[in-house]
Amino acid sequence: ILEEADVAEVQDIEAEKVKTQQAFAAIVQIHKNGDIDDAKQGYEAFLERFPNNTAARINLSHIALQAEQYDQAGAYILEALQIDPKEPQALMLAGLIAREKGDFDGAESYYRQALSVNPDYIPAIRNLAILLDLYRGRLQEALELYERAQALETVPDPKLKDWIFDIKRRIGEP
Repeated sequence: ILEEADVAEVQDIEAEKVKTQQAFAAIVQIHKNGDIDDAKQGYEAFLERFPNNTAARINLSHIALQAEQYDQAGAYILEALQIDPKEPQALMLAGLIAREKGDFDGAESYYRQALSVNPDYIPAIRNLAILLDLYRGRLQEALELYERAQALETVPDPKLKDWIFDIKRRIGEP
């Protein structure tokens, strides 16, 4: 049976957790609103308080990617992967960064690692398909991945539909 002091401690911990989630959500909203500098400062401040948070590092990586700062984006992702080596979003972003740097083998490896953790992770499926289609010339594999991504979408994606049509045309399928 929990003592009153124990109950109060659990309640304090839960209240702190809620405050932390609300603080992070506020930073994400700033980011979504397009205030990149404030979002970056917010994520960095959040990491000072919660150094093992992977989500803030992933979001900082997104900011660096948008600014085409691939080395900085990669540094954030490597930090996130040191904390959680099986984080699918971080693995997928590591693949994206590798692709942007021309490391197609590395990109493919990261995308496949993300899919080994979460086989239905649509962003990794799409990016692997794009890599195989546009950079590797492995059209049949790319087609299968595009179709798999489309099947997983809750609402059919017109872009995927176009890509599927285009790749079928290129490989001679009706």
